[in-house]
Amino acid sequence: MGYPDHPNNRLIVNGIDLTPTFKMVLVDGYTLDPPKPKTYTVDIPGGNGKLDLTESLLGDTAYDNRKQEFIFYIIDVENFEKVKTSVSNFLHGRSYNYKITMDPEYTYHGRFSVSSYTHNMYANGRVGIIKVAIDSDPFKYKDDQIFKVDAIGGAIVYLPSGRLRVRPTIETDGFLKVIYDHKLFTLQQGTWKINDILLTEGTNEIYFNSYDIRNLTWGDIKNNSI
Repeated sequence: MGYPDHPNNRLIVNGIDLTPTFKMVLVDGYTLDPPKPKTYTVDIPGGNGKLDLTESLLGDTAYDNRKQEFIFYIIDVENFEKVKTSVSNFLHGRSYNYKITMDPEYTYHGRFSVSSYTHNMYANGRVGIIKVAIDSDPFKYKDDQIFKVDAIGGAIVYLPSGRLRVRPTIETDGFLKVIYDHKLFTLQQGTWKINDILLTEGTNEIYFNSYDIRNLTWGDIKNNSI
């Protein structure tokens, strides 16, 4: 039985497209459970209900991993044992970034396992079936966004962020003042991640200024109309 053209629905693991590499076709559709929230409640003796402390530690809800499963058809059944071995060596027990072509803007991450191998009838021949399960991170990730800012004289930048809180990396080639959430941070040349700069869902406003005014008196300010 011949191998069909590459379908649009494919799985790319660690940069490797499984369809042309192992000659296997991803069945349309896949399972992806939503992540279960990690809730923490305390019973109140003699009181109504429970005290919900879920967000008390992080200021947000944390989530468990989620389960994902893909089913592949191996059309070239004569080489089924060889494909089983190759796929298992590459995937089983390993942790990778992966992309789904039906959701091209996002990258997922998880630990893979080959959960089963079977043979079934397929039209007038037979087909091998491989099931791949993934213990996946609760969030999927967009590619890093890079913003270049001319901060001489000050600049306000609006940074979008998704549901997952993000701590941005700030790289400056010299002195830089940063204001976020009414807090001032003074940075020297280098690359920084600031614990108190944590982007939340929606649009985040950050002020940058790479020009510092020092040692001025009121007279200097008045005369120079600053």
